[in-house]
Amino acid sequence: MKRLLVLLLILFLLAGCGGEASQPDLDAPAADEGKMEEPSSQDEEVEEPVPALDTSALEGLPIGDFFEEAYYMLLARDPEGLLELGMYDGPPVLTDISAAALAEENQIYLQLLDRLHEYDFDSLSDSEQISYLVFEYYLEREIQIYQDRHFVYLVNSMAVRSKPQLYIMFFTDSHPMVSAQDAEDYVARVKLLDEKIDQLIERIEEAAEAGIIAPRIVLDYGRMEVKDYLGRSPRTSSLWGAFQEKTAPMSSLEPARRGELAEELLAALEDEVFPAFGRLDDLLEELIEQAPGAVGLYAFPGGDEAYQHTLGRFTTTGPVSY
Repeated sequence: MKRLLVLLLILFLLAGCGGEASQPDLDAPAADEGKMEEPSSQDEEVEEPVPALDTSALEGLPIGDFFEEAYYMLLARDPEGLLELGMYDGPPVLTDISAAALAEENQIYLQLLDRLHEYDFDSLSDSEQISYLVFEYYLEREIQIYQDRHFVYLVNSMAVRSKPQLYIMFFTDSHPMVSAQDAEDYVARVKLLDEKIDQLIERIEEAAEAGIIAPRIVLDYGRMEVKDYLGRSPRTSSLWGAFQEKTAPMSSLEPARRGELAEELLAALEDEVFPAFGRLDDLLEELIEQAPGAVGLYAFPGGDEAYQHTLGRFTTTGPVSY
């Protein structure tokens, strides 16, 4: 899911630095998966102070311990990713993707970067220096992504997968479903999906207020793809179908309880999930009337700079002139 592969790569590089790190508090609130690419024109925005997790416990740690503790601090904010990795055993929750959660996470990145810079690079071993540079690159990249956050097209089927599609695929493709508890948790999480879609709506509206709306063609195709992934009705929904298919052979789930969970799931889809996706579709339909015809970031103020940042993240190259 999202950038977990990057984090895992960091952990792999850092593992050689040694140190016994404690496991993360998996019951803690979590933030997005999913930030993608977004806007540099926001660099001059004045934002209210955002509370962040306290990183003071990391002060003075041997650098190997710092790497591992920082890694777990970030990983704990993504319970969906932890669940996919088989590392989550807390209550059934979804990753927080709200604007407030992203702002808090950005503050953590800033704090961790400051903590990292407290170490004397020249005194580190070769492997520690490599880990230092990898982690520094990762933190600086995430901070830039946050500054560019409005330039991402969150509903965009042309970017391999649109965000709403990924949220649906978490349930249909990634959510564990081998035990009765998994089935219970599946339904509990589906009941929270409307909140996540409302968080997505909030972020799209925030970007629109900043003057950044995805092109019409992106919104048109995005709307169609979301409906295809979700299904046209609760009983034809992929969320409903996945539950029925995966719980049918489940010997640990009593038939009576399976029927109760199915009723709860159907009610959640009818009363919460589909209305939330309806609100998203209404917003996209409204934004289409305002959307630019141009498909490049150059259509927006600060778009050229945001494009260069995106190019650098995907290719590790410097600025390109035309």
